[in-house]
Amino acid sequence: MKKDRSAFLRPRRWRGPLLGLLLAVCLLLWTSAETLPKYFYPPCDRAWAATCLARMQSKKAVPLLIRLCDDPDGGVRLAAAQALGEMKNPVAVPILERLATDPAQASVGGVPLFDSDFYGWRGNIPLRQNHNIRQAAQWALVNIPGANAPREALFAIAELDALDREAVRRLNAGLSDREYRNSPRGISDGLIYSKAYEAMRLVSHAAGPRGSAALIHLLGCGNENLELGAAYNLLTRPRDEVLPGVHAVVARGNPSCMSLVPACVYC
Repeated sequence: MKKDRSAFLRPRRWRGPLLGLLLAVCLLLWTSAETLPKYFYPPCDRAWAATCLARMQSKKAVPLLIRLCDDPDGGVRLAAAQALGEMKNPVAVPILERLATDPAQASVGGVPLFDSDFYGWRGNIPLRQNHNIRQAAQWALVNIPGANAPREALFAIAELDALDREAVRRLNAGLSDREYRNSPRGISDGLIYSKAYEAMRLVSHAAGPRGSAALIHLLGCGNENLELGAAYNLLTRPRDEVLPGVHAVVARGNPSCMSLVPACVYC
């Protein structure tokens, strides 16, 4: 009896997913062949190793990660600081505090971090980037528990306490003014706002009364985005930390809508 060889060509439910899987594997291999050699030249291999060690959560890796925080390449230092934050080991606090307080670590050139994103299908990959290691160390610190209480974002709190409220108020009022935005003052106000917004995000990530006080300080600053972020984060904090400060803001007179949000909810 002659075998019907056309049966394989007939529609089957399993054939579509299988062909799709084979196509995905071929594309992955092709993309990897284009991408991985660009990523894993030294010192990319050290940065990738630091990221992998953090995912493994190996305590034996902490001394190595601490040494990598002094690596000549900024990308390796960034990966090591982020890894130490994920490890949450208090042994790393001194080196992270040193990085978090060093202004020179705010912009350091280095290799890009490989996070399994191939930058699109056969896309161009930057070989060098500027990394904010200081900011990464500050984020890492708040992930490490304190001895008796949660570790607060002290550096970000200081940034908010020293906020130039007039600058962020001008920026909020002049967003639609292209001449102001492109002027030296507008650019300067934008940088002040960006630093304040990033500090607010960091403070919001860490619990504690000093952080709550810093967020309350943002209420009434005149910038809607900062006030909105502060108000909604205050709703996640203990009532006793929030309500007295909010009452003081409202008592100053002419409170903003965002200042009234936590006051209305907690009252």
